[in-house]
Amino acid sequence: MKTLLLHLFLLSSLISFSGGFIFPNIEYTSAKLFLFNIYTETPSEIDKHIYADGVYAPSKLGDGIDLSEELLSDIHQQMARGIEELNHGLGKCYIPRHGIIYYDQSYQPVASFSLCFECDQISLWSQQELQIPTKSPKKFDLEKAEAQMANWEKLLLQAGIPASKTNDEYKKHVESNANYKHVASIEFTGSIDTFEAKKYSQVSVYKWLKNTSHGDLEKEVNTEITAGGEEYHFTELVGPNGTSFLFSSNEEDAYLVEAYITNPAIVLPNGISVGMSLLDVQQSFTVWDGLSNPGRITVKTETHKLTYIFKYHTLQAIRLEIML
Repeated sequence: MKTLLLHLFLLSSLISFSGGFIFPNIEYTSAKLFLFNIYTETPSEIDKHIYADGVYAPSKLGDGIDLSEELLSDIHQQMARGIEELNHGLGKCYIPRHGIIYYDQSYQPVASFSLCFECDQISLWSQQELQIPTKSPKKFDLEKAEAQMANWEKLLLQAGIPASKTNDEYKKHVESNANYKHVASIEFTGSIDTFEAKKYSQVSVYKWLKNTSHGDLEKEVNTEITAGGEEYHFTELVGPNGTSFLFSSNEEDAYLVEAYITNPAIVLPNGISVGMSLLDVQQSFTVWDGLSNPGRITVKTETHKLTYIFKYHTLQAIRLEIML
């Protein structure tokens, strides 16, 4: 019945949007709104999309706010009026603070909508190719575009979601909201996670990097001196912001022994990546019997030790040790 109602909802949306721009252009079953870019300090750190091409914005905060079909319909109706102006942007900057991720029935992201009330600009992403109309800035309807942004702002505020042109207001919201806080760390002993420890080669690890949107992995060969005075050579794959993968040696058959990951474009074999919400990571466990809001989760087995490090309910870093 739920699936039937969803199809009817999508059909009615398509009918109501007839003659206008339609988004999302792909079927989805749920959607969540997130704040992001709240603590971004430099231009290079600005995330343009809350999610795109398999990568979560690392600046994404929290577990997200579930959006009702009614609210989504109202949001989408504004897009039906045309988005040429807002897709181009009315300001010179673009630091989106709000992002909506659309999920399929398997809870996999299929589309995203990011917007900036400070700059009057939006960005869209979809698994299916988007046909976004364009027109000359000389023909822009600025009054319509400003009204669309004002209507979106009004819709969010009515739903109790902060919408402001000043970033300080978002920081106050996050710092005062218990939904972004952590209580402690927790460690499990035993195989309750879905990570499979085995001998991962350099080729295997390179495949974990879905794209180079947040930097590539560079190969280095390092040398250490053992207690007995012998030289020990090992390969390391290094990325930006401290990301690194250490291998057992510098030989072709070397395997991964340790990793520290901050790059959101790197996805572990169990589907976990930086930028995911705390709730998403907890749901990846076969069993969860622990704190509801830990700042750090560690799983230790005979073959591996895996640690997830969170801030504001968002995965910031992953530390992995494989003992085979």
